[in-house]
Amino acid sequence: IGTNNPNERLHIEQGSLLIKNQSGIHNNGIQFQSHYVDDTASIKFYQREGENSVLEINIGNDNASTGHEPDNIALMPSGNVGIGINTPNKGRLHINGSCTNAFYRYDLEKEGIRDNRHYQTPAPAPYSLYAEKAIAAEQFSAFSDLRIKEIKGNSNSQVDLKTLLQIQVTDYYYRDKIANGNRLKKKVIGQQIASVYPQAVSTHIDIVPDILEFAVIEENWVTLNNHNLKIGDKVKILWNDHNSQLFTIEDITTDKFKIPLNYTGDIFVYGREVDDFHVVDYDALSILHISATQELYKIIKKLQENIANLEIQLIASS
Repeated sequence: IGTNNPNERLHIEQGSLLIKNQSGIHNNGIQFQSHYVDDTASIKFYQREGENSVLEINIGNDNASTGHEPDNIALMPSGNVGIGINTPNKGRLHINGSCTNAFYRYDLEKEGIRDNRHYQTPAPAPYSLYAEKAIAAEQFSAFSDLRIKEIKGNSNSQVDLKTLLQIQVTDYYYRDKIANGNRLKKKVIGQQIASVYPQAVSTHIDIVPDILEFAVIEENWVTLNNHNLKIGDKVKILWNDHNSQLFTIEDITTDKFKIPLNYTGDIFVYGREVDDFHVVDYDALSILHISATQELYKIIKKLQENIANLEIQLIASS
């Protein structure tokens, strides 16, 4: 349309495509279908009631055979965005549904015995949002309704105070200063918290910057002295200034390792993938601090009572 030399099946030159929908019709739009009949995607714009319009992007696999509704992203005129829901009305971003991630969590073999820790068998946990970097917000509100909990009793504040005193606050810098900056941090270390308060720590698969070395690759072999890698390890490689990927090591020698990267030249070896990347639940630490503070208050009150009694005894004896 508008050209005598179309580059595709439909080529519109210096124009636009208008798809007009009738009120109450939700299926009009641009439809996509793979060579698998049930794998479809679509872009739709329609009105529900009055001027309550929505732009939807849908994609789904095996929809007809499984009966599953396709996943969708919805954009409202208000600016609200829905993921997995086409009526986002609980926030500017409303996420419905989750993905599973098999996080390991520390546990104790027996109640009160802290020398026999082990990992619980990983159970897939549902996550609606996962962010690699910081999230900025005015407030975080956690679901804490009594009716969703099985109450086991109040926490032992004496034990909580002893636990809190074992936590080490550490000054540190991040190794990856390009991604995380070079400012001094004062927080806790996951492995240390796991040793004293394991229920506040979980682990998952992630990449750590434990190599951070420039190297040269030729015919799939990376030259890097003392790499300490083994066959089957996965390493993150950066090349050509903007390319990065995780590669599985296929072979090794003392100063080389082989990866399936068809590139010759300089590369940067970032680090390896680990399956025990430690994550700390800072909310759990905050609640531990509340309980420990309450125990300190009890101690202070007892000391105040003792001081008052001693003062009475001194007055009586004078």
